[in-house]
This record gives sequence, structure tokens and C-alpha cells, in this order.
Amino acid sequence: MSPIIAERLRGLVYGQAIGDALGVGGEFHSAHDMRRIYPEGLSEYEQIRRSSHAGVWKPGEWTDDTEQFLAVLESLLDSGVAEGDVDLGDIARRFRQWLARDGRGIGNLTFVVLTHECFLEAPHEIARQLWEQRGRRSAPNGAVMRTASLAILPWERDLQAAARTVRAICELTHADPRCAWSCLVTSFVAACLVRGDDDIPGACERAMVCGRALGLDEAAGEETRSWIEMALCGERRKGRAIKFIGHDPGRGYCLKTLYAGLGDLSLGHGPGQGYTMRTMAAGLWAAWHAESFADGLLPVINSGGDADTNGAVAGALLGARFGGSGLPLRWVEGLVNRERLDAALQRMQPVLGNER
Repeated sequence: MSPIIAERLRGLVYGQAIGDALGVGGEFHSAHDMRRIYPEGLSEYEQIRRSSHAGVWKPGEWTDDTEQFLAVLESLLDSGVAEGDVDLGDIARRFRQWLARDGRGIGNLTFVVLTHECFLEAPHEIARQLWEQRGRRSAPNGAVMRTASLAILPWERDLQAAARTVRAICELTHADPRCAWSCLVTSFVAACLVRGDDDIPGACERAMVCGRALGLDEAAGEETRSWIEMALCGERRKGRAIKFIGHDPGRGYCLKTLYAGLGDLSLGHGPGQGYTMRTMAAGLWAAWHAESFADGLLPVINSGGDADTNGAVAGALLGARFGGSGLPLRWVEGLVNRERLDAALQRMQPVLGNER
């Protein structure tokens, strides 16, 4: 594996876990509540208020977002990453096993799907059936939160085959085409970043072309494009608006700048805070506009809403862009159970070994 890819894979894996673990402190809070609860901004695991929700996890412990991310990743490493080797049944079993031994933080739709008596025998059929029973309106972010792990698929060998795998893994639990679109865009952008391609708008456009070729719903595709445009609006690193967002002890001063455009995503106010498109857009916004890992992650988390999931996706993409060396050391060392991340990374060494 090339040094660049190894560095960016480490950033992706650790970035996912960091964004998830730090975002616990913002979940279910409005942007207004975040300013009240964390007047200097949330930037440390130890700051997280031990509420009835956040207190379920230790400071620095990731949630269901990264548990499912690792379930997918570890299954791919066990079965292989070529399309014919991906064992969808194994991924489904790992989801069910995680639910049985832990299950903390699981989303409502994912819980209903995983606990269905026929899930292991026919996961796609059960997911679609339950989605249809909900009037085909449910498109939460429970699939996109785990999808950056699919950056290790062999995209360069067969783009459409990798895209079909992304869709199949998404639809194990989430049948809505908006979920499939958001997973495709997020995973392909992550794959490009890992391989050293930082042209995020170009990656999004190629993902859109790929989704249409895959036959994904056109109306959902147009909505996906709208969210991408909101996330990437304005020139990169330009058009800053001044707004207090937090304190970073590593830099020694209060971060008071927020790139224009994040407020348009309404992460911490209004309905549908757990919407799959909103989480995709939060990740794209962070990876495109930020000048550093912290510069992208802290505004997303301090916006509140579904902050751990938004933070997980943003953290994964930011980590893939800035690499493992770009992660603040205190956030890396403060993670609980990070040995599991290291074990997965060590096993990835041969996966992308021929990439340069």
C-alpha cells in the first residue's frame, strides 16, 4: 500500500470514530441549546454533558454509527472486497450480532428491520416491505453513517460493480432510493479522497453519473444534486461569515469563523434532522470547505441535531482528506477501544496494495 493511501485510510477510520464520539455531546440538541450548554463550544470528550442519552457512552466512546461502520469494514476484510466476494449475509449477521450484544443508539428503522423474524433470511425484502409500510417516506441516515467504510472497494477496477455493492449494503436496512443515492455519493467521495483525489465536486459528479447508470430513482437523484450544491456552494475557503463556534485548546484561541453555507443545511433546527441527505451534505460541506480536520468537524458538531451521525460522516471524509497525521492527537488518544481501529487498519495493508 502506498504511504499516501495508508495515511488517508488511517484518517478515514479514526476520523469516523472521533466525529461520532465527540458528536454524542450534540445529539438531540438544537443549535441554540448547544450555545447554551457549551458556551465555549464543544471540543473535548470530557465536556460532554452526562445526560440520560449521552451518559450511555463513556467519554471518547463511539456509538452505533461506528459500530455498524466497523461491522461492514470487518466483514469486507474477512470476505474480500471484489464484488463477488462481498458476503451480504455476513454483514446482516454482524448487524444482528451487534444488536444482541450492545445495540446502544440504534435508529428506529434499523431496529425494526434487524429485529424482524425473517431479516437474516431475506434482509432486502424485509427492508423494502417495512419501508413500504411507512408510506415510502422514511429516508433516515442509518445507512449513510456507515458507508465511508466502502472506500476500500475496488472502484478503480469496476466503478459500476462497486456502486452495486454500495447499493446492496445500503438496502440491507434502508430501501429508500434517497438512502442509496447518499451512500453512493459519500462512499465514492471517500474512495477518491483516500486515493489522493481531492476534487470533491468532480467526485460528486461522477457519482451522479454512476447512480443514473445504475438505474437509481431520478427524482431522488435530482434532490441529491440539490443537496450537493448546497454543501459545496461558494468558492472553496471563501465567503466566510463570522460566528462563534467554539474553543480549540490545541490552537490556543477561540474559533470564531464559520464558512458560509453550513447554516443552509439546517443541521440543528427544524424537522428531519436525521435525514440521510442532510448528513451526506454535512460531510461534503466539511470536507470541501475546511482548512483542517478540526476546522471542519467542530462547526458540524456544534450545530447540534443528529450530531454524532453528522460528525461520523464529516469526520470520515475530513480524515480521508487530511490523513491520520492531520487528526488532533488528543482526540485520537482519547478514543475508547481504539485498538480495534488499529487492528482493522493493519488488515487493510494488502487491500489497496496495488494503488498509487
